[in-house]
Amino acid sequence: MKKKKETRPLPDGWKWTRLKGVADVVQGFAFPLEHQGTANSEYPFIKVSDMSEWQVDKVITTAQNTVSHTTLKSLRAKAYPKDTVIFPKVGGALLTNKRAILGSDACFDNNIMGAIPKEINGEYLYYWLSAIDFGSIANIQAMPSIRKSQVEDLVLPVPDATGQFAVVNRLKSQLAEAQRLRHAAERQLEAAKALQSAHFRFVFGELEKQDWPRVSLGKLAHIVSGITLGRKLSDDIQVRPAAYLRVANVKDGFLDLSDVYQINATDSEIDKLRLQKGDLLLTEGGDRDKLGRGTIWENQISECIHQNHIFRVRFDHEQVLPQFASYQIGSPYAKAYFYTHGKQTTGIATINQEVLSNFPFILPPMDEQVKIAERLNPQIIRTAEIYRSIERQFEVITALPNAILQETFGGFEPPA
Repeated sequence: MKKKKETRPLPDGWKWTRLKGVADVVQGFAFPLEHQGTANSEYPFIKVSDMSEWQVDKVITTAQNTVSHTTLKSLRAKAYPKDTVIFPKVGGALLTNKRAILGSDACFDNNIMGAIPKEINGEYLYYWLSAIDFGSIANIQAMPSIRKSQVEDLVLPVPDATGQFAVVNRLKSQLAEAQRLRHAAERQLEAAKALQSAHFRFVFGELEKQDWPRVSLGKLAHIVSGITLGRKLSDDIQVRPAAYLRVANVKDGFLDLSDVYQINATDSEIDKLRLQKGDLLLTEGGDRDKLGRGTIWENQISECIHQNHIFRVRFDHEQVLPQFASYQIGSPYAKAYFYTHGKQTTGIATINQEVLSNFPFILPPMDEQVKIAERLNPQIIRTAEIYRSIERQFEVITALPNAILQETFGGFEPPA
């Protein structure tokens, strides 16, 4: 039997109201490109790309493009007033925590929706909207999207003016502390990463000076990408569940196997993609300075395959020691190669199989590979333990803002 969701009573002095009763819900305008200027026109023209993930500094005053009063008049469009709370209304951005308050009169495009506060504190409205999971009301048949009428009918708990002010001040303090903790954890992560990089730089900096051959990685290993999610299979094809690794499972120097998904695959797909001990797993995309992120598979799961955004590099173990290869791929020498040859698209950098295959792998004799790996092993293992410990703390801290917002606004039972 499904456990009934626990609720709590609305605090004294609070009441329920529909959003449309305290704010005007508005939609952006699809300005043609020729009307989006970069000069200093009267109004910022805000796109989803101008909005940041949730942060304490929530006011947005600038954008990459601007529009003029003349343009608004000619297109019969309008600018929206300062203090309007804006949020994405379509696409993957709808499922993020992007929210902002207009710091001046501004325009925004048709992928954004806004709420103009009327009888409510604008910052209170911002925080409440930041606590809303728009994915729970979104239409996801094609891509996630929400309708104006859905947003207008949302019911929110509202204290009186004094109570709203008190809630806002308390949240400002709590969320500022959460952000301070996040910044501190980020600095610790960078320090741990820098320590590992220093170990690699010392060893592989010396290695680069040696007169050992550089061999294209594709000549030393068999490189394949994994299974494509959402692929179409005919109904008569026999499939069975298999564990598979996602990009989220593959970290820089270790695997996070706390949440491994399953996928239905054919026996031939599983036979082709089944991971073997010593396989090097590398992600194809991410931040540009993190391209080539990966680690060695140690048979942690008896039968496991991998997603198509992960490359499996299987070496001839008579030529290459997998652990040595993993350390080399994680070194500044390899990072510089991927940084130079990676392809940058909106918000993400990628490497393809050709770039990976052409990586100039430094190939010392096997006994030298063993010596280098043994020299690095204790240092890298210790550094990885430190990094994982800090990363776990970072994940908890990252979840704090939403937990704080849910503690303030969640758990109440709205009227039917």
